[in-house]
Amino acid sequence: MDVVMGEDEEPRRLPRADLNEEQVHAACDSLNLKGVEPTYKLVRAELGDHGSYSTIAKYVKTWGPGARPQAPNMPVDLVKDTNLFAKAVWAVAFNSANALFDKERDGYRQQVEELLQAVKDTESDNTRYQRALASSQSIVTALEVKCADCEQRVAEAEADGCSPAR
Repeated sequence: MDVVMGEDEEPRRLPRADLNEEQVHAACDSLNLKGVEPTYKLVRAELGDHGSYSTIAKYVKTWGPGARPQAPNMPVDLVKDTNLFAKAVWAVAFNSANALFDKERDGYRQQVEELLQAVKDTESDNTRYQRALASSQSIVTALEVKCADCEQRVAEAEADGCSPAR
């Protein structure tokens, strides 16, 4: 029942309009045609927020979706034109994606080339440093031999009774 109030009146209930199965089924059909699954709440809204949930539930249970009107097959010319349009859209999208891919691939190729050059430079530096190390090791070895020779002479001089000059 709906409630109404007039000026200076107490609220009073209006008599309830009886909801019948046909009305509920019509609301279900309307929702179904919109692609919406009829629920008690949606059916009640479709009915203008009228009816009790128990009444609506009772009639929704007896409703079954009728045969939806089927759209006729598309005309052959429309199918042909639609396919041509879809192919054109696909070609544009494909070419755009390929152009982007080519640009990214070129960027990565450049980075790879730069990294390969850096590896070559590092290998060249490494070879140069290894040669310098080998040369330094030869010098160290020669100095160690001279140092050992000097130490030997000092030891011999001390053994002969000479003292090192200070």
